[in-house]
Amino acid sequence: AMTDRRVLLVFASAFLLQSDQNLLAPHLSAISAEFGMSDVERDEKLGGQLAAGLFLLGAPAALVLGALADQCSRKRLLALILAIGGGASFGTATSTGFEQLFWWRALTGVSLGAALPVTFSLLADLYPASRRTSISGRVGVAMSAGVGFGQAISGFIGGPWGWRVPFLIVGGGFLLLAALVAAIFKEPPRGACDGRSSGDDDAAAPGKAARRDLVEVFRTPTALLVFVQGIPGCIPWGVIIVFLTDYLVSDLGLSVQKATMVLTCFTVGGFAGMVMRRASVFPRAFTHVPLRSSAAS
Repeated sequence: AMTDRRVLLVFASAFLLQSDQNLLAPHLSAISAEFGMSDVERDEKLGGQLAAGLFLLGAPAALVLGALADQCSRKRLLALILAIGGGASFGTATSTGFEQLFWWRALTGVSLGAALPVTFSLLADLYPASRRTSISGRVGVAMSAGVGFGQAISGFIGGPWGWRVPFLIVGGGFLLLAALVAAIFKEPPRGACDGRSSGDDDAAAPGKAARRDLVEVFRTPTALLVFVQGIPGCIPWGVIIVFLTDYLVSDLGLSVQKATMVLTCFTVGGFAGMVMRRASVFPRAFTHVPLRSSAAS
């Protein structure tokens, strides 16, 4: 049930981990001025290199932690990921130069990437296969809400109080949630919802099962089509969330708070789309949803 304490902690983790992703965006010009950067350096370093470090380290972390999630305690992994995220947020808040900022944000990417496989591994053992699609959708909603929450506190609190304060707030939330997971989270038996036990072949040889599943993914036409659409589709979205707020502030003269409200509209739209999909707004024409989404874009 959604009121299960374990489920609430997993959803809270997904929400909070995503809230850190876009905290810098409203303050690129303020940070560049503090660090003595030109406008070109601001865009290249704060807009480009930091984002690249965040995701280039996050992707390998997802692969490594995905393998570890099949063999190690996922409760401990989740608590560790949250602690890493908290440390990275506090480190970001205390950065005095670009090099420090880069490595702390890269560490944030590790926590972001590592959280996904651990989260879905836990949910797979909390819900049967018949419910996993809907639960995955709810996790997506929680993540989208987390991004919106982070943007909001960064703009509305970071504007008057400085860009470092939102990182202190989110970092404190990370460490508190890590302590809660370590103290009260009870890890579900691995494979219990699939009728398997630790003695089954897949459970006894998780590495072999992971390699087999990875091969099957790349043999599935639907998955390949998702990759073809999703990977280039991330480019415009990435440009929007990184640069739009600072462009509105530095080039159009909006306040940080008003610029944040504009970007929040994108998040609200994404959140509404996920809720509509979850509510089966088009129950008789599910295959038409991608076409309608494309038309709306």
